This record gives sequence, structure tokens and C-alpha cells, in this order.
Amino acid sequence: PGDGPLDEASLRIIREKITAAWLEFRDLYPGASREVVEIQTWRERQRDVIRNIETQRILMIIMFGIISLVSVVLVFVIFYMIVVQKTWDIGVLKALGASSTGVAGIFLAYGAAIGLVGSIIGSVGGYFFVLYINSIQDWLDATFHFRVWSREQHMFSRIPNNVDWHTVALIMIGATLAGIVGAIVPAIRAARMQPVEALRYE
Repeated sequence: PGDGPLDEASLRIIREKITAAWLEFRDLYPGASREVVEIQTWRERQRDVIRNIETQRILMIIMFGIISLVSVVLVFVIFYMIVVQKTWDIGVLKALGASSTGVAGIFLAYGAAIGLVGSIIGSVGGYFFVLYINSIQDWLDATFHFRVWSREQHMFSRIPNNVDWHTVALIMIGATLAGIVGAIVPAIRAARMQPVEALRYE
């Protein structure tokens, strides 16, 4: 009890022990009720409510997936325009001996840096938002009479605000990779430029 709530696997083990104790008691005392005793964990008892929450979570994942795809396209467009505008500079670099791999690496590193910095800023902002999400909702309710989290519907008095750092790390890695993926095509275009043609660009 002092270590926090038990996980679902531990609750199932406890349920099996209670069921076994009940069956043993029933066998020892023939006069005991022969009714089947059903023991449920809190998750099983509230499966309908949890199913709705899981559905909402899946929808949010789909929405964030679409937003992530849009961000990759946005990075691609921005980097493509940067390559076009920097054609003369790329030509100078290649004329001075820069390799195609080196030129491509510049844009890929730039994309990775944008993804990493963006993920750090987003993670810090998201952490504090989740940390104070109940206070934010109470302020919205008191100021605008707008409440997102219904205590009656979800049967929780407070919005869960635990941060899963493994998920945060995965999101940061994904954001960095998204920046790299968005920069791949412009980087290849920059790498394939011929110095003479690039220097003629105005």
C-alpha cells in the first residue's frame, strides 16, 4: 500500500488467491452458499468507461499522426525553398571541394537540429501543461464555465497527470527523425547540384 497502486497483473494474482480461498472454504463447509463468486479488478469492473477512454486515446493518436505527417511535409517545403535560394552558395561550396555527401549532411543535420529543438521545447511545454492540467481545468471552469473532464462520466475526481518519460523519449526521437525525413529530398537535390550550373543560378 505504501508503494502506490498495484498494477493489473498483481491484482489478477490477488483475485486468483481470493477465488482459491473461497473455493477451499466452500468445500470445507457443505452448508456454505454454492453460488459462484465473481471477483473483478477495478479495470474489469469499469471496462465500459475505460473502453471509451481508450477509444478517445486512439483517436488522439490518429490526429497527432496526421499532424506529424503535415509537419514532415512542412519541413520538406521549407528545406526545398532553402535549397533553391541557396543554390549559388551550394555551388560555391562544391567548387571549393565540398563533397556531395558533405553538402547533403549539412541539410540533414539542419533538419535533425530543428526536430530536436522543437521536440525539446514541446516536451518542456507539454510537461508543465500536464503537471498543472487540473489547475488549468479548474481555472477554465471558474472563469468560462467550461469543463473538459467530467467527474461524473469518468468517475475520477482529478485528471491523471503522470508523465511517462519513455513515451516522451520516443516522441523526441520521432520528432528528430521527422525533421531528417523532411530534409532528405532537399538534401539529395543539393547534393546532386553541379558546381558550374549552381554558380550560374541567379
